[in-house]
Amino acid sequence: MAKRLEDDGYNGIVVVDSQCLAPDSFVGLTVMALATMTLGIGTGVTNPVTRHPAALAAAAAAVNVVAEGRMVLGIGRGDSALFHIGREPAPLREFKPFLADLCSYVRGEIVDQDGTPSSLRWFKTWPQPNHVPVDVACTGPKIIEYAATVADRITFAVGVNPERIRWGIDLARSARKAAGLDPDDLKFGAYVQCAAHPDIDRATALVRGTAGTFAHFSGMEGSTGEGQSVEDRAQFEAVHENYERKKHTMATARHAQALDDDFLRRFAAVGSPDKVIARLQSVVDAGVDRLVFTFPSRDTDLDDQRIAKTLFADEIMPAIQS
Repeated sequence: MAKRLEDDGYNGIVVVDSQCLAPDSFVGLTVMALATMTLGIGTGVTNPVTRHPAALAAAAAAVNVVAEGRMVLGIGRGDSALFHIGREPAPLREFKPFLADLCSYVRGEIVDQDGTPSSLRWFKTWPQPNHVPVDVACTGPKIIEYAATVADRITFAVGVNPERIRWGIDLARSARKAAGLDPDDLKFGAYVQCAAHPDIDRATALVRGTAGTFAHFSGMEGSTGEGQSVEDRAQFEAVHENYERKKHTMATARHAQALDDDFLRRFAAVGSPDKVIARLQSVVDAGVDRLVFTFPSRDTDLDDQRIAKTLFADEIMPAIQS
C-alpha cells in the first residue's frame, strides 16, 4: 500500500497505534520504510499509556534509521487503543510529563526516571539522520499551550475550521514565546476529513463516520469549549456522550447518525472538487504546512468511495500540493 501511495504521488502516510484494531504500528512502519524511498511515515497517533516513553522513543528512532529520516512520531492522549483495554484517555497531569520525557529521549538527552539517569544509549552507535520530530494531536487550549513548549509540531484535530486553527496557532505561538522559545521553530498541521463527490449528500455521507470520531475529541471530559462556536459545542458534547465505541469511525454508529448534515459540511471538506479545494486552501492559509487526510468510512458505499478517491488523487491532491 505504501509503495502504491508513493507511486501515486502522496507525500506520506500515518498509521494508528491501536493494538486491538490493527497490527503493531512500528512493524508496519518498518515494512513501509523498506518498500519506499521518499514517502513520509509516522504514527497518527500513539498514546502515553500502552508504551513507556523510552520504549516508544526507541521504536520511533529505530524506524527513523531504517527510513533514513522520514519518520514523524505523532502522539495524543489516547482513544481507541485505550478504550479497548478498559482505559480512558490520559489526563493532562499524566500526559505532560510523559510528553516531556518522550521529547527528551528522541533528542538523545538524559531523562530522570525516579532517580535513575536514563537515555537511549544506542544513539551513540546508531546515529540518527535527524531527531524524530514529535507531533502532538491537539484539540483544547491546555494541551496546545503545553505541546507548544516541548514538541516540534502540533497537528490540530478540530475539523476543517480555519478560524479555530488560527486560534490554536496564536495560542501555541504565544505559549512558546512565553517559555523563551522561538515560535517560528514550531510547525503546524491539521487532520482533515475530506470527500469529493458531485452529489453533496453522498459526499456528506462518506465523512459521517470519521467526522464523528474527530468531533468527539472536542467534547471530551475536561474540554473547556474554548475556540468552539456555540452552534457546534452542543454537537461535540452530544457525540462524545453517546459515542459508540464498538463502532469507532463507522458511519452507522449511533453517535455518527445523530450528527446533522449542516454540521458535517462545516466540520469536513465535502462536495465538488472545486469546493473541497477552496475549503482546504482556507486551512492552509490559516497557517498549516501539513494536511493529514482521513478518507471515507469503510462502511460507506463502495462506488461512492471509489469516486471520492479518484477525484482526490486526480484533482484535489495536485491542487493542494502546488
